[in-house]
Amino acid sequence: MTITFPDGEFNMKQKREIVKENAARYKRMNKKEKGKMLTELEESTKYSRKHII
Repeated sequence: MTITFPDGEFNMKQKREIVKENAARYKRMNKKEKGKMLTELEESTKYSRKHII
């Protein structure tokens, strides 16, 4: 599973769009995949895991 992100820094609006775009996929994943996705989103957006969910 790979999440693609635009290059560079993100503003708040872009971060929200990235999280929103991945929300539907997140709901369909098993627990292990969800963990990987959250880690990737956490590293790229600098949001905490709780904020992403």
